[in-house]
Amino acid sequence: MSVEIAAVLPHAPPMLMISELLSYQNDRIECRCEIRRDNPLLVDGSFPAHGGLELVAQASGLLLGLRQQGEKSGGAIVQVRSFSVAATGTPEGSQVTVTSSYLSGNAHAAIFDGQASLDGKAFFSTSLMLVTGYGWGS
Repeated sequence: MSVEIAAVLPHAPPMLMISELLSYQNDRIECRCEIRRDNPLLVDGSFPAHGGLELVAQASGLLLGLRQQGEKSGGAIVQVRSFSVAATGTPEGSQVTVTSSYLSGNAHAAIFDGQASLDGKAFFSTSLMLVTGYGWGS
């Protein structure tokens, strides 16, 4: 599936961590992220499990943007309703799968459930609320 991710998310490399859109339906997205050497969240060559929050937030922002016909708009995490961390870190060079499901909301605030997985095993899961619009990231 071909989507210009940078045209939807306001992030720039190296903070733009979603590298590929694998699948998209109106209420669910699956993406890939390669843990690159220049990733700003690396600690001693390892991506911390809690960094999964940023991965899920980016996937959720991409889903929200695609639901709005690819409209680019900055945003922010305003609430983390729950989260679970199941690992200590992910090595540099790993291919992480990130999923997010839209639960409810509107064009400016929405709730998502998501997870970041390595080799089919979730290392971070969360339920979060994003707000978007208002010119952030412009």
